[in-house]
Amino acid sequence: MEDNKTMELQVSEENDLNEYARIKVENFLNKLSEKLAQKAEREIIKEFVSEQEENGIYHVTVLCYFTDDIMKIMKQLEDKKKWKVIEKKNYIDAPKKNGYRGYIVKIGIPVENQKNETAVVTMQIHTIGMEYWLEMEKHISEGKVRKKDKLRNYSEHILQIEEELLRMKKK
Repeated sequence: MEDNKTMELQVSEENDLNEYARIKVENFLNKLSEKLAQKAEREIIKEFVSEQEENGIYHVTVLCYFTDDIMKIMKQLEDKKKWKVIEKKNYIDAPKKNGYRGYIVKIGIPVENQKNETAVVTMQIHTIGMEYWLEMEKHISEGKVRKKDKLRNYSEHILQIEEELLRMKKK
């Protein structure tokens, strides 16, 4: 496997999140072992964070169809008894300067090991449209101010399209 390998996974223990999103788990620092990748399909968070010290820091990206789904997921995360929201940044109500809209949340998740530690996992929660925009922003922008301004405008266009699709869905 390569570094920065992305896997589409289903959450078994936290099935209620699947109603609103699909989840990508990315290991940014180290290779995933084949064994760990297989286990991740069954126990996504538990297995990844228990290997956190050895394999680096993990980031979970939650992709939603609509912004209101993001809010539902945030509510569910805050209601989880085992998980603790350590820090959250709301970029939906106050988008970043570059145009990014979503939530970035640090969550403490208990790890069942001899030390009974709490692992910290960073979750980035945004729409599928915003994921597309992020990928284009990384690919196109690379420090060019004029392009960054245009990309920020495209972020607004994506939001408008998502809002129109949500209205269609509700009708």
